[in-house]
Amino acid sequence: KKDFDIFYEDNDLFATVKSDWNSEKSKVDLIGSSNELRARIKPDFKALTYDVQVDRFTYTFKTYHIFRYYFLEGMKWEMFSSISTGHANCVNQDDHRKDVLVALVKDFRGLGPCYEVRVKDISKLRAAVAFIVCIMIKEDYKGLSVGLPAKRNTWGKFKYWLFDKGYTYEESLQVPEELIRQTIKAKMNMPTMKEAERLHKQHKKIDFW
Repeated sequence: KKDFDIFYEDNDLFATVKSDWNSEKSKVDLIGSSNELRARIKPDFKALTYDVQVDRFTYTFKTYHIFRYYFLEGMKWEMFSSISTGHANCVNQDDHRKDVLVALVKDFRGLGPCYEVRVKDISKLRAAVAFIVCIMIKEDYKGLSVGLPAKRNTWGKFKYWLFDKGYTYEESLQVPEELIRQTIKAKMNMPTMKEAERLHKQHKKIDFW
């Protein structure tokens, strides 16, 4: 594990990814060509979730199930796949749009294989790149997974954050494949925000009459 560079399509330097790489808990900085901080990734004390600082915003990276389901809280981006497959999309939780596209390029300008990250909104590029770097780190270390989403009240969420140690990679392999598929299918088929609002209004109208 060592520092590496990220380039724009025209070969200009976007950022250098720097860390001491001692463990998954190590802080990771994305430093621009003018030595400015473009993003910072700070795993929590268990390296279960990561804080992702981009500009003045802080997002939370969650691995629900390693190699299968990732989430960037704050941006509302979900990835139901792994970048190791060579192609993946980050879908917006609210409207199901593919905000981020990731693909493996066999040879980038003679530098060898790399991941290509494309965004529809250029203002979200830093967050998108940081999200993909988080996934790379998690998959490289085969770190902990939060576990598939479950409904919890506020106290339940606090207890879960405080006491739960997460699932190891070996434990994640024991989760039934059918449960993973059903969970992902349910998430992908959830109504968009607009659809939910329409159904809510329709429901209210039916109740009124």
